Amino acid sequence: QHPIVIINRSSYYVIGDNQRLSTMYDKSTIHFNHPYETPNATLLEEHRVSLIQTSCALAKVRPVFLVRPTPEMDVNVPTTLAHRFAIGWEREDVSISLKNYSKRHASVWKAQDEARELCGVKILNPLPYLCDNKRCYGSRGGRPLYYDDHHLSEYGNKLLVPMFEEVFQ
Repeated sequence: QHPIVIINRSSYYVIGDNQRLSTMYDKSTIHFNHPYETPNATLLEEHRVSLIQTSCALAKVRPVFLVRPTPEMDVNVPTTLAHRFAIGWEREDVSISLKNYSKRHASVWKAQDEARELCGVKILNPLPYLCDNKRCYGSRGGRPLYYDDHHLSEYGNKLLVPMFEEVFQ
């Protein structure tokens, strides 16, 4: 049977964008039972239940792999690097703290963990490839891993090839 790999921006859909200057910051873009303009405990619970139910329904017919949320940067990575280079700043890489990543994606991780326990879905985690024990990186050595704030570049996505190998074993 062909496996199903579920990768999406779950946290974005429920709690909004991560960019500092975005007009979508802290606004939900989906709803389940009721529309909510801003994130709240009820919406997070509805999302958790839906993620688990959908994952478990799919797992009844095929192997399912849930991908942990890919770190989202709070700036456009290539634009920020180009600006820093243009004004002569040191080659400081774009990154977010692992603490902020964990806080932003806690509800998705919880739901994915519950789906794993309830119906045996497997979890793929991009953090070992994009983060260290303190930071998640949008660039390495001045080279962007993203082509905006949340889409991995060709260079960045190649870092995840070892993670996806599990799907084909």
